Amino acid sequence: MPRTASGALRIDNVRVAFLHIFKPKANDKGEEKYAATMLIAKDHPDYDLIVSGILAKAKEKWKDQTAAVMKAMKLSDKICIHDGDSKPKYPEYAGLMYINAYNDIKPTAYGKDGRVLETYDGTLYSGCYANVIIDLWAQDNEYGQRVNAELMGIQFHADGENLGGGGKAASASDFDLPDEAASPFDDAAGDDEDLKNLM
Repeated sequence: MPRTASGALRIDNVRVAFLHIFKPKANDKGEEKYAATMLIAKDHPDYDLIVSGILAKAKEKWKDQTAAVMKAMKLSDKICIHDGDSKPKYPEYAGLMYINAYNDIKPTAYGKDGRVLETYDGTLYSGCYANVIIDLWAQDNEYGQRVNAELMGIQFHADGENLGGGGKAASASDFDLPDEAASPFDDAAGDDEDLKNLM
């Protein structure tokens, strides 16, 4: 998976849904958030590194309590990657995993040619394929324990069937880094098999 200079993750060529990237949407708490959902197959080239990134953030936050915290978060669905089969009302989720990513500030958006998209023009839509930059972070506060994904940037990759649905920001150069760029999660990618089974 290409990485950005800031250490965030770039997930390439994933189908996106429920895009709110030009205008925020109020969540169930009344908070205005920019948002996007990424549909990811378990055999996607970036899937294992996403899991390793989540585990790295969890270990950084909870250290020797990581296994217990991860187990509890999985049971309460508090990890940012979820089983698409748990959403039977969305048939396009079947057999896939999905990530919901949010941001308080407007994420950067680009066309395939690198053109900055300031407002909706039909280029990015629910159902298209996109390259998405997210930043993973572990939460432990009065609102509970979670591993979240922050939506930093999105770039159109390819057309797909329209699905209908609707911090920090990435720069244009983030989408142009070589695949071999160093990852802060590389050390976690090959170990912790027991923890990975909790995902």
